[in-house]
Amino acid sequence: MTERDDAARGRVVVGVDGSDSSIQALTWALEVATVGGRTIHVVTAWPDPGEVFIHEVPGHFCEPRARAVLAQHEAVDAALARVVHRPAAINLEVANARPVEAMLALARRGDLLVVGAPRPTTLPRHRDGVGETCSLLAPCPVVVVEPTATPVG
Repeated sequence: MTERDDAARGRVVVGVDGSDSSIQALTWALEVATVGGRTIHVVTAWPDPGEVFIHEVPGHFCEPRARAVLAQHEAVDAALARVVHRPAAINLEVANARPVEAMLALARRGDLLVVGAPRPTTLPRHRDGVGETCSLLAPCPVVVVEPTATPVG
């Protein structure tokens, strides 16, 4: 498959961190991609929010990256178990970046960016900044998937 073929069908970029909401977003995106003949691009950023930001050193084991890879694979397996059909292609990327930066970088080459909804909170300062920031800055449409969302058509 060429880059041009991939772009012609469309790309759905999904941010996954292993949380239930990101698995729900990935499940939603898988169903949408299958119906539309699109490819899925799963991106997982590391290190985790709250951890000290470190850069990967080639040739050296990096625990935060290993956790991100494991979380991504487990999330993909969980989401695939929930869908009937699979899209033509699922591309995985683990990015040494903050979540918003990682998703926006891939969204430049995407037709749709999908993120999971934040956990409900009553604290206004603790709302999810990832979905909101992506909605404001992404060059493509953004879908923030609620926990009970089902794809439309």
